[in-house]
Amino acid sequence: MHVVFDGKSVVISPSLSGVFQFLMEIEKEIKYLIWYNEKILLIRKKFSCILDDFSELAKDIEKEKKEFHFKSTKDTMTIVDDFGIEQIVRSQMICLFSYMETIFCLLTVYDFELTDERKIMEISNNNINKYIDKCILTKDNEFYNKNIDRLKKITAGNFKILRNSLTHFYSVSENIWLIPKEASIEARNVEKHLESHNYIFIAPEDCLELLNGAVRIVLLERSNESITKPQDFKRKMSYIVDLISKKAPKIVEMGKNTLDS
Repeated sequence: MHVVFDGKSVVISPSLSGVFQFLMEIEKEIKYLIWYNEKILLIRKKFSCILDDFSELAKDIEKEKKEFHFKSTKDTMTIVDDFGIEQIVRSQMICLFSYMETIFCLLTVYDFELTDERKIMEISNNNINKYIDKCILTKDNEFYNKNIDRLKKITAGNFKILRNSLTHFYSVSENIWLIPKEASIEARNVEKHLESHNYIFIAPEDCLELLNGAVRIVLLERSNESITKPQDFKRKMSYIVDLISKKAPKIVEMGKNTLDS
């Protein structure tokens, strides 16, 4: 059982494939939600081109007095406008915090060699500030280090408050304000004017990058331990493998339908 991470690619033993598949599926779902509006904008752009072409064809048909019965109506021609852009930053952040909790729970399983779910969640919650400082708000986190001038305003304490406010009340915190990615430039200007108040604006994309950095830190740590402490690594990882093999959802294909079980 081993993990070898060189900073770019990961080589794992077959026995760990279930663990990594589980995490990759989570990341895949999260990215779909985070990039939802971008996908909608792309769809609108494509449909807009198609509708422009149909409009020109309709003009030619009308000029040549050809008999043609249009099935399209004014209602169906609003398809581009039907793909509205919604701000769902709170839902996106809640999803990201859920991902963060999963990472921290797996850290807890590894560190404390636990199998009891209630105990895992309890210890993980008690150590959440420690894990935030270790994996997210640290210079070892590439994204944090690149943006340290503004991200240093965030503490483990107020990051946890934001998580609690969102997941318990769909609310936000006083120090960390949420914005869509499109508002980032304006937010940076506002931050400068409010510098003395220690306010910061973050987008879900910022949080995703921080979590990607956290995963990178964990992978580097596990890679080192699998080489320097192979027996300890194998024993500790066996708890994670066992937990995920029993608790991770499986995708069941039924014809064209896909169900989570």
